[in-house]
Amino acid sequence: MMNGRRELLISLSLLLVFAACKKDKSSLPPEPPPRSTAAITAFSVRSSVNPAVIREDVPAVITGNQVTLFVPYLADVDSLIPTFTTDAASVTLNGTRQVSDSSYTDFRHQFTYTLVAEDGTPIEYTVSLKQFTGLPIVRVLTQNSSPILNTEDYVVGNFEVISNGTTLADYSGKTEIRGRGNSTWGMPKKPYRIKLDKKSELLGMPSNRHWALLANYADKTLMRNHIAFTIGKWFGMDYTPRGQFVEVFLNNQYQGAYYLTEHIRPDPNRVNITEMGTSDESPATITGGYLMEIDKRYDADYFWTTGRGVAMTIKEPEKITTAQLSYITNYIAELEGSLYNANFRDPETGYQKYINDSTVIQWYWVNELFRNQDADFFSSVFLYKERGQKLRMGPLWDFDIGAGNINYNNSWEPTGWYIRNTNWIARMFQDPAFRTRSKAKWISMKPKLETLLALIDETAKTLQYSQAENFKKWDILNNYVWPNYVVTGSYAGEVAYFKTFLQTRMAWIDAQLALEN
Repeated sequence: MMNGRRELLISLSLLLVFAACKKDKSSLPPEPPPRSTAAITAFSVRSSVNPAVIREDVPAVITGNQVTLFVPYLADVDSLIPTFTTDAASVTLNGTRQVSDSSYTDFRHQFTYTLVAEDGTPIEYTVSLKQFTGLPIVRVLTQNSSPILNTEDYVVGNFEVISNGTTLADYSGKTEIRGRGNSTWGMPKKPYRIKLDKKSELLGMPSNRHWALLANYADKTLMRNHIAFTIGKWFGMDYTPRGQFVEVFLNNQYQGAYYLTEHIRPDPNRVNITEMGTSDESPATITGGYLMEIDKRYDADYFWTTGRGVAMTIKEPEKITTAQLSYITNYIAELEGSLYNANFRDPETGYQKYINDSTVIQWYWVNELFRNQDADFFSSVFLYKERGQKLRMGPLWDFDIGAGNINYNNSWEPTGWYIRNTNWIARMFQDPAFRTRSKAKWISMKPKLETLLALIDETAKTLQYSQAENFKKWDILNNYVWPNYVVTGSYAGEVAYFKTFLQTRMAWIDAQLALEN
């Protein structure tokens, strides 16, 4: 009897425990469904995992589903082991499973990881690597590492352009290189003239042998030339030099941030004039094409001073004959004669017979906006004449000390006319029709000019890493560099000063034009 009761109690207890367990399980929340998302939350290339390639860890910048690494220049990137953190169920590259701190990866080209979420959903992450600052890299190796000593003697070597992850093509070939510039050659950071052994396209710019590397040492924004050239394009100039910001390494030594740009010369994609030979002396062929520069340094083999004191030099043809020199000298004399006689306003017999005044207006406004010191008919004022056509002004050149970056001749002032008081230009502004056309051109450009400050900000963003490396190499942000008007102490300060100058000057020009009839 007692045994029966005991067995009954045990059975009841077991039933109660079972029921309690069943009740507890039914009260638990349901299991969450598998996640359909996955992410890479950290990515780097660590020196401890890649000791033969890098000395310091390289963390990536992750923006959305884009991973970008900046590695030192000359690093061997075809076989790196990345370190990454992810909540994905798996990570694959071209179908092969990837393991953090283990999988070798070729970073020479952009690639895409496929992350698989818990529910099997694939998520793609694009990974790209940029060397150094991310700008294209120009690498010059001179023969026997020979130094570049002056602006006259070329040194032979190899010229390489690495597009650095952009969509632009790379280049490698033989070159000659020498110094270039006048006052700029005397600065610590040297500008260079490049002459490739054959015509080649560089960074999307049309094929040619002749190029320039502008150092922009005195321009601590590094962008005045680029911005001026861009404005020239806005104003519709026939040709304005194209350019790309690059990092320059000379014999594997970093030289700084440069502007790779087109050298001004005759070419269908540059100054589109006929290239003359010594036989071009007939009445038709002797009329062009000529490329000239107003340059008071008389830095050319052929030069003269006009009756109005303008220092003219011949750039093309390089080997000009006596008859050709006589023709173009007389043509300029006739232009000046027509400009300064009583009937100079006459569109048929006055100065417009000899020069295309629309090109003068385009050239004028860019230089006036920058209050460009050299454009006061001192230097870097280019003119050209095609066969059978009138003289034209342009292309633009040399704006590194423009826009307030100068401490003499009151050229730091954002107010006051400057180029309007210059030689031929001053006389043209005495023609009411020229003044009217000039004013109309400025007004027509106002919508575009209203985007100028945004363009400067965008360019500064492009240069954000480059300027940092440049000023590590050239520690001048707190130093006076001739002929700076201000020393702001920071890159951001230099850009802000540049913007303030242009903003103030545009407002002043608007106000002055509003006062004109």
